[in-house]
Amino acid sequence: MANENEIIPVLNDDRDDSDMEEMFELLADEDKGNPEEPNLAQQLTNFRQEWHQELGKAPIGPGDSRGSPALRGSPAPGSEKNVNAAKGQEQRNDAGTAPVKSSGDARSNSASPSPELEDETDVEISSLLTESIEEKAKYLFMQGVKHERNGRMYEAVMFYKQSMQLVPDVESRVQESEGNSRSGSNQASDDEDDDGGDDIEALAIKLQLMTTNDLRTSCSTKTPQTATHVSALPVEILLCIFRWVVTSNLDLRSLEQLSKVSRGFYVCCRDSEIWRKACVRMWGKMSYLMKEYVSWRDMYIHRAHPHFNGIYISRVTYIRQGEPSMDPFYKPWHVVEYHRFLRFFQDGTIMMASSSEDPQSIVSKMHKNYNLPGRMIGQFCIDGDILTAVLKKDKVQKELDTGRRYMRHRNAKENLPDSEQTFELEVAVTSFGRKPNMKLEWKRYACHTRYRSTGNENTTEFDMSRQFCPYYFSRVKSYTTTAETPL
Repeated sequence: MANENEIIPVLNDDRDDSDMEEMFELLADEDKGNPEEPNLAQQLTNFRQEWHQELGKAPIGPGDSRGSPALRGSPAPGSEKNVNAAKGQEQRNDAGTAPVKSSGDARSNSASPSPELEDETDVEISSLLTESIEEKAKYLFMQGVKHERNGRMYEAVMFYKQSMQLVPDVESRVQESEGNSRSGSNQASDDEDDDGGDDIEALAIKLQLMTTNDLRTSCSTKTPQTATHVSALPVEILLCIFRWVVTSNLDLRSLEQLSKVSRGFYVCCRDSEIWRKACVRMWGKMSYLMKEYVSWRDMYIHRAHPHFNGIYISRVTYIRQGEPSMDPFYKPWHVVEYHRFLRFFQDGTIMMASSSEDPQSIVSKMHKNYNLPGRMIGQFCIDGDILTAVLKKDKVQKELDTGRRYMRHRNAKENLPDSEQTFELEVAVTSFGRKPNMKLEWKRYACHTRYRSTGNENTTEFDMSRQFCPYYFSRVKSYTTTAETPL
């Protein structure tokens, strides 16, 4: 069978109807003159009918003009409407309009993309490339920030340089993206607070008005149990257990976590007697409830005091010049980093140490019964938000030879150092963000040196503007794993 593209030009030929009729008459005369030859006109008519049937059964492609909605309801090619439409099209073609293109040409034209589509594709690709480059620059910039915070300035400069080579204003873009994320999170939290704020406030007021005398039971069982449940204990026994949870180290954080169990536990953990004893342990027996605080709990939380269930850590960093060398790979400057540690005990004892080791290895050694080299021990007191402490270097006991026992007694005075140093420090207890009493800022630091040989005393005041970074609190779980005495 002939190809579709070969038939369409014959149908769309620009010849008149009279020429077509003459051609069919000649074919009919030849058939009459040669009866043995096949009837060409009949074959042509049959061929045209088969061809139209195949066009109706053929699948419509995305680029085929027959798939358009305007041509779905078009009449059959052999109908009168189609003949009139063909005549009208021939008249328009004679008037100078463009001839009708074949379906093959339509497919080829529809397959090739338009210039507008190519421009849109180029814009999308360029935007994706720009976004990927910007994200890579932001990642490199944040890596530089991370190294700078850790004190690795050389690596930080390398990451900053790479990020600025990709995007020169990467710092402003990072700040803008962080600002947008923070504003979005704040808006979401505000919406949540607006939705359930009234119910939460009403529930909080109701629980604040409740006391242990109003409790019928502390909690209830979720599933049936054969053993005795904790809800069977009276409230007085529960309060004794809660005092053991707080312990003498004043671990009030564990008490707050315990209040999340049930409504009865919440009311027991808000018992004023527990919080009054905690305030007496912190500020002495002469402490009283101040007017600016509504309860003992409010006073303990918001009044300045040190925490006992962790340690305060200060990181000190400074740059020191190294030895000159001809090696180009040698760094002529060194970044020196070490940490200062402060731990407070409930009995008024303070412990101070400095080390260049990892803080995790030093935290486990900050105990009274551990001889940490270079540590200082003393006593502290707090007045308002100013904490004052007096410390001395810890005397490390050395193992003595039993064979030289008497010589040790005879030369005891000769082994004593000629000078004795006493350190005095003052720090301000402040809040860090929304967390109270999490930061200690230096106010004063002095060293008093007394010489035994002459009895003279020398005082040295340290400059607070250099190498005296603030302390930040870090909770240590191992400090509160055991309870020696209750509150």
